[in-house]
Amino acid sequence: EPGGYIGIHSHKDRPAVVYFLQGTDTVTDGDGSVKTFKPGDSGSANHETTHWHRNDGKEPVVFIAVDILHKKK
Repeated sequence: EPGGYIGIHSHKDRPAVVYFLQGTDTVTDGDGSVKTFKPGDSGSANHETTHWHRNDGKEPVVFIAVDILHKKK
C-alpha cells in the first residue's frame, strides 16, 4: 500500500529477479544508493545485495518476485 515498505534484508542465500506491474517502488541498497522502479521495469538481487523497498506512490505496488533457492546438501 502507499507508504508501505519491506524492511532491510539480504539476498546472500537467495538471488532474485523482480518484474514490476504497478506502482512506484523505491529500493535503497545497503550502500545508500537509491533506485526507483515503475511498471514494466525489472530488477535483480545477487549474493552481495542488501536492500529495502518503500512505496512512494499513491497506489499499491505490485510485482512478481522469484527467489532462487538452492537445495541444501
